[in-house]
Amino acid sequence: VKDILNSRPGNQSFLSVDRNTPLSMLVDRLASSKQEIFPVVGNDQALVAVVAKSDLSTVLTADPIFRQTMLLDDLTLKEHPVVFENEHLRSVLAKMDIDNAEGIVVVSSALPRRPLGILTHNDIAAAYQLEMSSAR
Repeated sequence: VKDILNSRPGNQSFLSVDRNTPLSMLVDRLASSKQEIFPVVGNDQALVAVVAKSDLSTVLTADPIFRQTMLLDDLTLKEHPVVFENEHLRSVLAKMDIDNAEGIVVVSSALPRRPLGILTHNDIAAAYQLEMSSAR
């Protein structure tokens, strides 16, 4: 996992959201991002949850006043798996398949667990292709 994250140009940035983010602001971020999952962090930037766009379908259709007054931390979020930077890709794929996820959040193996990036099936396929090409 660490090898893929380090091989990305500019280490590909990703958006994370603070647990105290108002839902209205979160909806705006979701609308302007191609990212499908977002690490949710606390004051110490440690991961406290993961939110997927699909988790928020009721929020997107909710009354605008509801979205203005509620914080992300007020929601009960579905549990999403995460992976550590030192895990093998076989383990990552297994976790993604269990959750039927297109992407998964990578966290540091040190405490506190901080988000380091997001891996997608495409990232793993590209790494596999690169490895196969260099083996020839």
